[in-house]
Amino acid sequence: MGEHPEVTFAALRDYYLCDSSVKASVDNLVAQTIGSGFYVTADTAKALSVVEEFNEDAAVDEWLQQVCTEILYAGNSFTEKPKSWASPPELTSLLVELSSIIKIRRTETGQVVDIIQRIGGAETPLSSKDILHFAWNPVDRSAFGVGMLSPLANTRVDSCGDTVPALLDIKAQIENDMRRLIHKYPPRFLIQFDVSDEKFERIIKPQIQGSKPGEDFATNAKVDFKELSVSSQGRFDYMLEWLLNQTYLGLETPLPRLLTTTGFTEASANAALEIAEAFRVMLQRFLKRRYERLVVKPLLEARGVDPGRSGVKLHWGTPDSPELTFEALSEAFKLGGIRPDEYRKNLQKFGFEIWEPQTPATTSTMEEKE
Repeated sequence: MGEHPEVTFAALRDYYLCDSSVKASVDNLVAQTIGSGFYVTADTAKALSVVEEFNEDAAVDEWLQQVCTEILYAGNSFTEKPKSWASPPELTSLLVELSSIIKIRRTETGQVVDIIQRIGGAETPLSSKDILHFAWNPVDRSAFGVGMLSPLANTRVDSCGDTVPALLDIKAQIENDMRRLIHKYPPRFLIQFDVSDEKFERIIKPQIQGSKPGEDFATNAKVDFKELSVSSQGRFDYMLEWLLNQTYLGLETPLPRLLTTTGFTEASANAALEIAEAFRVMLQRFLKRRYERLVVKPLLEARGVDPGRSGVKLHWGTPDSPELTFEALSEAFKLGGIRPDEYRKNLQKFGFEIWEPQTPATTSTMEEKE
C-alpha cells in the first residue's frame, strides 16, 4: 500500500499560499538560511573547477531556495537526478511537483523502493534511485520528513474521542467568523407587512431584495419594524491571543510577533532572534550535508574525480577577503609582484602623502629660471 504523509503535501502547499502568517514565516526563514548565498572550497583545483562550473550551469542557488521553502512548510523536497552529470539542466526544472507525491513504498527493512506520484488520477512510480529526496527531521523512522506546519495542520482527538480540527483550520474559521460578524454589525430590520401573501410576493418582496444597504422605502401598507443587532459585549481577546501564540510557536520564528505586537524592546527582540538563529544554523547544516552527499559526490564520480580526496565543502555567506597590511604590500613590491606606480598608489591607502614626480621638462625650466 505504501506510506502516506500525515497531511497531504497539497494541503500544506495551500496553507503556505493562503495563510499570510505561514508564508511570511517560511519566507523569512528561507531568506535567513539562503539569502546570504554560498561558496565552495576544495583540496584540489580540479574538484573546485568541476563543482563551481556545475553550480553555475545548474543554477544551484535558485534550486536550494525552492528546496528550502518546501522543506520548511512540508518537510520534504524531491528532485529528479540529472540524466547526465556532465551537461546537466537547471536543477529547478527537475524539481518534482511536491503536491503530486502521495506515498512512498519501502521494503520490510525500511529501504525505499519507489515514490508514487499522482497526476490527473494516474499513479506513476518514481524509482528512488532516480530521485534526490530531502527529508527534514523524520520521526519514528518515517519515510517522510516533518515540516514546521505539521503540528499546525494535523487534527487531534480530545479526551471524549472527538476530532479537534487543525489549528490553522480553526484560525481560518475564526477569521471568516470575524468577517461575518462585522457584516452583521450594521443595523438590520425584520419588517412585517399587513398585506396579502400574493401582493407581498409580487410587489413588496422584489423591492426589498433589490434594495441596496442604507436605502429607505415608503409604502402605504401597515408595517411593523424590529431592529436586529449583534451584541458587542462578548470578549474573545484572550482566546484569539492563545490561538495566535500557538500558531507563532508552531512557525518557529519570532518575525510575526515582532512585526504585529507593540512593546518589544530592542533587547527582547535581539533575544528572540538569537533563539531563532539556532534553528537557522541547524537547517543550513542539513542542506550543506545533503548537498555534499547527494549532489557533489555523484558529480565528482561522473567527472572522474575521487570524492574522498577532493575535500569539497559548502560554506554559507561570502568568502572572507584577506586584509592588506603594509608589510604584505612592501613584500609584494620587493618580490616584483606589483609595479612601482601600483606600489605608490597603495601607499596612499595607509596614509602616506604621495606627490607626482617632476618631469624632466619641468626640472630644466626651473634650473633656467635660477
